[in-house]
Formats: sequence, structure tokens, C-alpha cells
Amino acid sequence: MEFLKKIIHVLSNICYLLIAIYILIIAPKLFGYNPIVVLSGSMRPKYDVGTIIYYKQASKEEIKVGDVVTFMLNEKQVVTHRINRIIDTKYETKGDANKTADVNLIEFKNILGKVATVTIPYLGYLITIIERNMYLVLVVILVLVLEFVITNFSIEKKKGVNYEKEK
Repeated sequence: MEFLKKIIHVLSNICYLLIAIYILIIAPKLFGYNPIVVLSGSMRPKYDVGTIIYYKQASKEEIKVGDVVTFMLNEKQVVTHRINRIIDTKYETKGDANKTADVNLIEFKNILGKVATVTIPYLGYLITIIERNMYLVLVVILVLVLEFVITNFSIEKKKGVNYEKEK
């Protein structure tokens, strides 16, 4: 039983660490910075696959040629590319690693925001794994519940020493 307790304790510490990392990643949302994970190499070498980048809503006047923006390409696809040119009221974008500009021009209403300079390399892999495997969240909850039960309701605690003063 002691060995199982130690394993559960180590696993719960790992779970607490993962929770803390996740909170740190999403905390900038309080200041309007939205995290997104880079899923393709189109913006290499600036942003590698697995990097977490942050974008913040920007006004039309703030968006200029050379800025990196995150935008809705269609109803399901979010893309982060650099503004290559502004043509009338539309934007031509291009991934840094791509040889040619994107085929479709985008409108301002499709731009979610301008990408901030702060990035977190590699941690996007962790977020992607968690988001794609929601059963891991259940495992984390189960481990933490087991840790709570073992810590607070173990047989040794019930046998514990009576600290009341004898009369």
C-alpha cells in the first residue's frame, strides 16, 4: 500500500505541475492576449510547430504590412501569417516559409488579432495532446481524487494518536 501511495503522490504532483503550466499559458487572456498553437511550418523560422503564440485584437489602423496576424481563413480554419500587401481594403498574407502569397485575400473582419512578441516554444505540443485527448483530463481528476482520498481517509489516520489530554 505504501508503494501505491508514493506512486499516486508522484502522479498528483505531475498533475499539479500540468495544471499550473496550463494556467500560466492561459493567464494572458485576462489582458486580451489569446493563445494559439502553431500547427504548421508555414511561419518558420519565426514560429516553429508546437510554439504557443499570442494574438491581441487590433484596430484596422494598427495593422500594417509586415505585421503577423491571426485570422479566420474559413469557418473552421485559423491561420497565422504575415501581412504581405494591403490591396484596397483587403489583406494579402503569406507564411514566412512559403514561396508565394496566400491565394485568398482576407478582410479586416476575419482578422482575430495581431501576434504579440512573446511566444512559448514546444509547450504547444502539451496543449495539443490535452485538447485532443480529453480522457487525460479525466485521468488527472482521478489521480487528484485518489491523492485526496489516500491523504485524508487512510487507515493509518483513523488509527492515529489521540492528542487529547488525559484527565
